[in-house]
Amino acid sequence: MPFISLVNLLAGRAVVPELLQGDMTPERIAAEVERLLSDPKPTTSCWRGCARCGGGWGPRRAAARAAEAVLELLPSD
Repeated sequence: MPFISLVNLLAGRAVVPELLQGDMTPERIAAEVERLLSDPKPTTSCWRGCARCGGGWGPRRAAARAAEAVLELLPSD
């Protein structure tokens, strides 16, 4: 499996950085944050990649509808 993050899996490519195990160091996190904050190109690419994946996540407001369904099941005291 080439990716583990949902966004990258849905996109089928690296949209967001994945820092796992030995790669997840304070230095690597800082470097990725600095890269994203200092250069608009990777940030724009990341946002566009995330936006393209949105259609694969199911209907809009799914979390809100799920919460409403749960609330309907709870007793109203």
